[in-house]
Amino acid sequence: MSTFVYEPDLQFLDNSCTRQGEGIEIDPTAEIHPNVLFRGKVKIGKHCQVEAGVVFAGDGITIGDYTVIKANASLRGVMTIGNHVMIGEQVNIEGGRPGDYIGTATSLIADKAIIGDGTIIGPGTVMHGTQIGQNTYVGIRCAFDYNTRIGDNCVIANGSGTVVDQIIPCDSLAAGNPACVLAADIDDDLRLKSCGVLPQEVMRKVAYRLKERHQEGLSVANFGKDTQLNIAPGAYVHPTAILEGKITIGENTVIDAGSILIGEITIGNDTNVAINTVIKGDVTIGERTIVKSHVSIDASRGYGVDILMGGACNPIAIGKNVFIDQSTNLRGSSLEDSVTVGQSSGCDFGSLVQEGACIGSVSVVAANNAIGKNTFAEGCPAKIIKTDITDLQRKLYYGFVPTEMIDESIPDQAKKRAEQAKIKNIQIHPDTLIEHGVWFEGNIKIGQYVWIDLGAVFTGDVEIGYNSLVRCNVSFHGKVKVGKQTHLYDQIPFDGECVVGDYCWMNHGAAVSNATIGEDASVSLSAAADYHSTVADRAIVSNRTALNAGGTAFEMTRVEGIPARVVDRFMDLRDRQLYFGVSPRLWTPEQGKWIEEDIISRRKI
Repeated sequence: MSTFVYEPDLQFLDNSCTRQGEGIEIDPTAEIHPNVLFRGKVKIGKHCQVEAGVVFAGDGITIGDYTVIKANASLRGVMTIGNHVMIGEQVNIEGGRPGDYIGTATSLIADKAIIGDGTIIGPGTVMHGTQIGQNTYVGIRCAFDYNTRIGDNCVIANGSGTVVDQIIPCDSLAAGNPACVLAADIDDDLRLKSCGVLPQEVMRKVAYRLKERHQEGLSVANFGKDTQLNIAPGAYVHPTAILEGKITIGENTVIDAGSILIGEITIGNDTNVAINTVIKGDVTIGERTIVKSHVSIDASRGYGVDILMGGACNPIAIGKNVFIDQSTNLRGSSLEDSVTVGQSSGCDFGSLVQEGACIGSVSVVAANNAIGKNTFAEGCPAKIIKTDITDLQRKLYYGFVPTEMIDESIPDQAKKRAEQAKIKNIQIHPDTLIEHGVWFEGNIKIGQYVWIDLGAVFTGDVEIGYNSLVRCNVSFHGKVKVGKQTHLYDQIPFDGECVVGDYCWMNHGAAVSNATIGEDASVSLSAAADYHSTVADRAIVSNRTALNAGGTAFEMTRVEGIPARVVDRFMDLRDRQLYFGVSPRLWTPEQGKWIEEDIISRRKI
């Protein structure tokens, strides 16, 4: 058996230098992990906590006091975040459209990104130029499009989405995609029943604990000093992974690039934790389990400030032979043996998925809910639609039998991954802008006038075409080819053999596995293009939509739902503009000119 030694790349992982730039203001009482990336003008208030992997990129990001931003979140653009706010793992917040748009504009006034005091944003949520009031609770994996306005004291259910310019009034309970108001003038009893907490009470406890931590000299910046690692000699841990706490890793297990493990964590033999995955708290993961890219597993409601709230499973147990697909968020929930969870999905506090059960893509299991043995559940909230499922049914839905994929990938996986990490055939055009904290590994080819933003990870055989844009915390694993003047926005994982055409618009939080994306096509906010799916030329996969394995979004159609179904046909440029709030086909070349001009001007300097 091969033997490996975990040697973290401390120079790459320590991004403290980026917070020294002009325009960065951080209160001395704030806890900032040294791995956090900064670009532009950022102001962080007193007694805030910012965990590892977080990215700030903007010309005016203001964070109030006593706010917590959890691991691998990305904040980009101009925005104001209030006091006593909690932003979950893998969240992406973007400032929105700048106004006075090119083409036939639908937004002559710039969008605003605002989060009011006392609001909680659940993990995996993505937001475009969205305004959210005070004391509002947003669930797991929500998606808010341009100029969404959500009032004070609202509850937005797990997996909900909005369309451009949508308004949700104060004191509303809203759910669905697009979200509909289910109840108005809700009181605290209904809030507690709907989400299990009152945001203002939670954040009051968090504020007390943050201040107490400062007085005790505790900080996320020095948590790693108490780390105890028990890594089997045959396990491979990537040098860009962060391990802090009491961590045990079994034989032939892989912890891949950008992964963050913080807490008391035990991972069994023959398990694979993929790129940019976050595992926090008291977590046990069994043997022969696959955790794909951009997954978050959080053992409690508020780990990191030690605030536990009722209903959370703490500790978390994930069984053996489990398959958790990309961009899934688990918090305070457990999975038994041989469970499969599809892309862009979630399990909420206190939920349990029993042996052999399957969760569909873009689905969320509700808090304190159980999914029975060998059943298939789908939707938001996930409901059982099949019982006594077979491997043939699993293959028809996911495109593979999970246990067979595990069998194929396990032999010598640690040795193979270690060998792959040695390949560094990197070809980058000199007229390319690469921001801080970007990792290249494998056979990489980057074309002219490409902009690669903070925290992107490239592993495998990856080609990015002329004048394309790769935003914050995007990751590539496998064989991926991206065309010219294509935009890949924040928090997207690409896995396997993927082809993305010219002029495409791959939106924030989308998940793409072994899929083909045609010219001028789009996969929208927090949507999933699953194994061997096809998005044809000028087709759109709508926000929070599951294009399942082998599925096709045909040319000039728009598909929506779980699973995807055709809702619009023969969409022309104007139709696409109305849906997106901007025309991607006009926007991508126009922004490409700005990228080219910026790169040329920097070279002159």
